[in-house]
Amino acid sequence: MNETTNQTTQDIESQAMVSIPDPGQTTSMEVQPGQVIQLGFDVNDQTLVLSGEDLRIEFANGAVLIFEDFATLADEGTAPAFMLTDGSVIPGDVLLTALTEEVDIETAAGEAGTGSGGSGEYRYDMGDLINGLGRTGPQDPDGLLSSGANGPEDELATPNLPPTATDDFYVISEGQVVTFDADQGLFANDNDPDGEILSVSEVEPPANISINPLDGAITINADDTTGDLAATFDALDDGESISYQFPYTVVDEDGATDEAMVTVVVEGVNDPPVAIDDAYTTNEDTPITIPAEGILANDFDVEDDPLSSMLVDGPEFGTLAFNEDGSFTYSPNENFFGTDSFTYIANDGDADSNVATVTINVLPVNDAPVAIDDPGDPNDPNSVNADPDAFTTPEDTPLVISIANILSNDIDIEDGTPNFDGITVTTNNGTLVNNGDGTLTYTPDPDYNGGDSFVYQVVDSEGLTATATVAITVLPVDDVPDAIDDGFTINEDTSLTIPLPGVLANDSIGGDGGTLAVVTNTNPANGSLTLNPDGSFSYTPNSGFNGTDSFTYSIQDIDGDKDTATVTINVLPVDEAPDAIDDSYNTDEDTPLTIPVPGVLTNDSIGGDGGTLAVVDHTDPSNGALSLNADGSFTYTPDEGWSGTDSFTYTIEDIDGDQDTATVTIN
Repeated sequence: MNETTNQTTQDIESQAMVSIPDPGQTTSMEVQPGQVIQLGFDVNDQTLVLSGEDLRIEFANGAVLIFEDFATLADEGTAPAFMLTDGSVIPGDVLLTALTEEVDIETAAGEAGTGSGGSGEYRYDMGDLINGLGRTGPQDPDGLLSSGANGPEDELATPNLPPTATDDFYVISEGQVVTFDADQGLFANDNDPDGEILSVSEVEPPANISINPLDGAITINADDTTGDLAATFDALDDGESISYQFPYTVVDEDGATDEAMVTVVVEGVNDPPVAIDDAYTTNEDTPITIPAEGILANDFDVEDDPLSSMLVDGPEFGTLAFNEDGSFTYSPNENFFGTDSFTYIANDGDADSNVATVTINVLPVNDAPVAIDDPGDPNDPNSVNADPDAFTTPEDTPLVISIANILSNDIDIEDGTPNFDGITVTTNNGTLVNNGDGTLTYTPDPDYNGGDSFVYQVVDSEGLTATATVAITVLPVDDVPDAIDDGFTINEDTSLTIPLPGVLANDSIGGDGGTLAVVTNTNPANGSLTLNPDGSFSYTPNSGFNGTDSFTYSIQDIDGDKDTATVTINVLPVDEAPDAIDDSYNTDEDTPLTIPVPGVLTNDSIGGDGGTLAVVDHTDPSNGALSLNADGSFTYTPDEGWSGTDSFTYTIEDIDGDQDTATVTIN
């Protein structure tokens, strides 16, 4: 379609918008099956022409748009659709059907023809033609259209456009297990022109990669400790990587698909070396030297990087010369045997290993005897030397001394260790007893602290003797005073007075000394207390109280140590009877006497046991009639014409049955 110099040819992208060419310009469009062509101009006053297999739009300015092979695509059922400026869409096959059936055909011979195969031309005003068609209303410009319509009056639907899948690229580090969720997964850079939901229809990732087909999430497992590929990942050095590629197919809700490639890169990191414990053996007093590689010989680095060693903690029972190449020299302390150790780490130039332990077993050997100089008597080769000894014990604490212990530093040239031959000078500030079982017991005097000593004698097989002094230091101990709890008993409503030493009678000030006295106290809850420093006190329980009451007091020695004791007072209950008091009233002859509540009970009391103050019984008067109520109110009516002194009695009762009776006199 390049017969004129003012003609251009271009591809139309999916859903591309086309505009009116420049005046006199002819532009050919290479359309694709199923495209939606957006018309960026008003279709009125334009002419639509079907010429051969091409569809043309002729404009008033002389410009022409040619859509190549449009009729061919229509015959195959894949004609593009046109989207008008108002958003409505007309499928291409519907437009061609209307054009070929509703307009005249102008052939080259001037006769009517079918218009197929380029034998004629179908021409019609584009605006009138489109306005006569039934078409979809304003559409989503991003939607896709499909139609099976065969005429202008058919209902139109949007044809589906396929999704677009875009290649994906992921990078993680060795040792990681990473999930890229839907926002970062395979669909993150894919799209569907219709906005339809996408899913994965075909994918076969490697065993260490899993994909969620519904949302495209991808999980990549580069674990270098477990799994079939752990060794592969673990062997990756820093700067090395391994890649995986696999295709996947994305499908929309209408079954349209597209394919893209996924690339996964696992980047190596430097793995720290692994240090393994070591063990060596040497004899007592014998150094051991281990040459390079030494302790590094059994250590390894997965990337085979060269290793060096660094000391963490040295040995406890020897000296160590430690080198970076793994060699070392260990010298045990003199006469030490047993197990010693030191720790180290290996380094590959980048990372440290775990801490490993080097164990050294020092085997015992038989030591030659050691002779200790003995000044003794230079003129007597058989003299015996007894070295002095020293012991300590806390104040007031007996000390058991092993005779073998005090002999252990004594020497006899012939016999080795001399024999114990008794005590020659005993202690001054304590007692010393030979228990007869190879031990001595020293008991310091009570509360004594300071120095003490005794002298013992040793004898050899020839009867020669020597003496030595055992020094004993009695360490001072902070003695605290001892306040001991006290208890007293009194009756209810009865005061208690205790003379000195009172609460201090059973207390002691302790070894530190001081004055035995009350320095602080708390008060009882149910009475009043007067407590004196000398321990004497007076206690008065609250009126009517019975039960247990208590208070505390403290004593203090000379250096401020305190002790506190509790004084418990048991207040015994006493049975308290109620108190009914006699009453007296006056009235005139033939005149009744009425006394309101509380009446005869006004001056009575129920007593400490408690209960309800009420009249429980009474006797009648001799010369009148009586109406006496439980609340104490009463009415007395003297006999007619009688005058003089009359009386009656009444009784009250407390909660535990105690009663009292009073007499009421009426004049």
